[in-house]
Amino acid sequence: MPSIIIFPGQGSQFIGMGKKLLDVPKVSRMFEIASNVFKFDLLSLCLNGPKNDLDKTRICQPAIFVTSLAAVEYLKHTQPDIVKECYATAGFSIGEYASLVLSGAVTYEDALKLIKVRSEAMQEASQAVSSGLMSVFVNRDSKLNSGMLAARKWCREKLKIEEPIECQIANYLFSKCKVIGGNTEALDFLELNKKEFGINKVKRLAVSGAFHTKLMKSAEEKFNKEIDKIVIKTPVIKFYSNYDANLCMNPKKIRFNLVRQIANPVKWEQILNTLYYDENLPTSDNEKTENLIYLDRLGNQLNSEKKFQSKERLYPNIYECGPVAQTGPILKAINFKAFSFYKHIDV
Repeated sequence: MPSIIIFPGQGSQFIGMGKKLLDVPKVSRMFEIASNVFKFDLLSLCLNGPKNDLDKTRICQPAIFVTSLAAVEYLKHTQPDIVKECYATAGFSIGEYASLVLSGAVTYEDALKLIKVRSEAMQEASQAVSSGLMSVFVNRDSKLNSGMLAARKWCREKLKIEEPIECQIANYLFSKCKVIGGNTEALDFLELNKKEFGINKVKRLAVSGAFHTKLMKSAEEKFNKEIDKIVIKTPVIKFYSNYDANLCMNPKKIRFNLVRQIANPVKWEQILNTLYYDENLPTSDNEKTENLIYLDRLGNQLNSEKKFQSKERLYPNIYECGPVAQTGPILKAINFKAFSFYKHIDV
């Protein structure tokens, strides 16, 4: 049966990641190659931490990338048909690079080179301005845009903070949940005044910066200077882009979107909707036979069993390969029926 393979993003890292897959062929070598590119022992950091180091952007991004593809190697070794029949792929933020390797658009080694530039530039940008990310849970009456505008105004006019000042959507997760990125003071304002703007709940995320916002513009510029050194090919598996949530099979467009992804929102909600509403998405109808028995008012059977046939749509199996089942709950909130075909491949 056709499958979809997706990959998690930053925040899915944990100490011990990769341990379950070290006996899988090629995985140890994958860690060695990554360590040579990054000039530190990636496997040791994944297995032993310390957590403060593993959580650093320049370390957790390659850690998530390598362990996610290690999970793919596990599938190749144990259930090869899942990978052979992969119809489409996407990845959340840093997960997009694992998706590109799976699709055949970028080699493993070249992806590592891009991630090195990306992770170091994003960490540097996050250190330039005190910033972060915050999940916000909203409803149809929430005034999120007004809240973000008020937060920027507060920082500019009341706190006299110098530019850049940002408070914007960084990740679209599902209809009732977005991730907001911006200056720490802007997030503080939004958290303090959430009731005024009809926001149900907020939760700060354990990240070092406002990724996928305009505060990452300097990282985008540095990355843009390096990406032309990398060969990008036409994917052999359908690849969906974070930047515009569209199917992206053109190497020039992939290159453009990878650059823009750094300082623009991850449109994950839109990707899943686009993917599952693709008219060419392989599905099948499972015929279900049910027995209908007619009874009288006293509960006595009036007639023999009748056969009733209905058709139930079967979605492709979808596998999340990576440290934590990060995108599974999002899929559940967006498309519950599709989620029944979801499975997490642990590391």
